Amino acid sequence: MLWLDDQRPTPSKEWISFKMAPLMIDFLDEVLLGEDELRISLDHDLGACEVCQANHEDRSGFGLLSECPHNGNGYDVLKYIEEAAFNKRVNAPLIITVHSDNASARVRMESAIKSIHRFLASS
Repeated sequence: MLWLDDQRPTPSKEWISFKMAPLMIDFLDEVLLGEDELRISLDHDLGACEVCQANHEDRSGFGLLSECPHNGNGYDVLKYIEEAAFNKRVNAPLIITVHSDNASARVRMESAIKSIHRFLASS
């Protein structure tokens, strides 16, 4: 069970936690071809790394960034899984949920999940 969130704790000890999308994607590269069911729960906004946040504050004088290219976001993970499913590089049965409070991102993420399941059903 994989959990992507920069602030919320995992629901239980069984979950493997990631705070950055690229790290989860690296891990997924190893497990998507497995046969074991894979549960994935994703947040969208993962905040900004210290460097990007500091650069933003220096330029604007205020405000927190909701993401940066180093941390990525939950949709980045879904784009990776969607491409893998399209290219038939997914064997594991997937249960993917979104726990983001970002309403517009949630809609986009849920659309990607539907697309992933369509690709998996056609293979």
